[in-house]
Amino acid sequence: MIPYVRGVKQLNWKIGSVTIDFEHPRPMKDQEEGNLMWSKKRLNQLNLLFEVLGDRELTEQADKK
Repeated sequence: MIPYVRGVKQLNWKIGSVTIDFEHPRPMKDQEEGNLMWSKKRLNQLNLLFEVLGDRELTEQADKK
């Protein structure tokens, strides 16, 4: 994910989308939703982005400077 963020911010990459026939399995959603362990894992993943990229690289101010 980090290379994509840097590519968009630094190289003006455009990220498109493709529709795929996929549904998140209900048992997995049931396992994760409302579970503190999974909430912490997702929070740690987001914090890692800020740690690696820094606040400035992930904000609009980076575009204006």
